[in-house]
Amino acid sequence: MLVQAERSKTVVDPRRICRKYLSDSGDDQKGNKVILLHGFQKKSQKTPKQDMEIAQQRQRRYFQRHGYL
Repeated sequence: MLVQAERSKTVVDPRRICRKYLSDSGDDQKGNKVILLHGFQKKSQKTPKQDMEIAQQRQRRYFQRHGYL
C-alpha cells in the first residue's frame, strides 16, 4: 500500500517508515489525538540517534507549549 504524504507530492510506502507518535487526551471533539512528531525512511533495524533526538525535542516543545511541563 502506497500513501501520498499530505504536505508534499512524495509517495511513500508505510512499511518503510518509522514513526514517533505522541498521544494526547486534549480538548478536541473526541477527547484524544495522535501527533506525528517525526517521520523518516528507515533503512536499518536500529533507529538513528539523530532521528530519536529530533522526535524527543519536538515532544518536549509540544509539552511546554500546551502546559504539560
